Amino acid sequence: MLRAIGRAMSRSVSTISAELALNQTNGVYDPKKADHKAYVRRKYAKFQGKKIVDNSALQDFVEEKLYDDQSPENISGRIKKHEKHLPFVSKDSIYRYLKGVYGRKIEYHRSTRKKRRHGRRRKISEKLKDRTFIDERPKTIGKRSRIGDGEADFIISGKSGKGILLVVADRKSRAPFLEQILDVTIENVHRAFVRIKKRFPELRTITTDNDILFQHFKIL
Repeated sequence: MLRAIGRAMSRSVSTISAELALNQTNGVYDPKKADHKAYVRRKYAKFQGKKIVDNSALQDFVEEKLYDDQSPENISGRIKKHEKHLPFVSKDSIYRYLKGVYGRKIEYHRSTRKKRRHGRRRKISEKLKDRTFIDERPKTIGKRSRIGDGEADFIISGKSGKGILLVVADRKSRAPFLEQILDVTIENVHRAFVRIKKRFPELRTITTDNDILFQHFKIL
């Protein structure tokens, strides 16, 4: 039964089983009641993440580290030991924030990055030369105190789409700069960066993930 439902919905058996166990009422699964129970949990998670939401500096720090695939345990420990200017937040609160309404986009980002990295086991040092790790970048960038510090990532098109979008967003103003890349190669990614640099001459630094398509790019 569960396998048939999973095939019809393009979901795994474990996902269907977990949904039934989590959202059924008195042993019966009612879609409307299940939706309401899920809504209540999201609302509760949002409330528990209120400490993070209410402090913009803390929220920026937590989200930056989550986008960098750091664990809530590491983020909480770093705040406690090194980021004395930020209010302490526990790993459990960060997990609740991540599972709540504010964390949906982050969770999706983290899941897609894991898929992109799957199967690529070579050492980062062999793929990316002359890189500066995120923890070593100037503090000015982390504080979002100036125009010109960008963050770059890709938006992958759907199954029926073509190519990718390169998105560079200024960390301070949040202004986005987009370039479509139909023929996805390292060289074409470099050319897209050059076109963005012409439209955004203030660009000084770019923070990227470890995607191999970024390996030859430097700001000149």
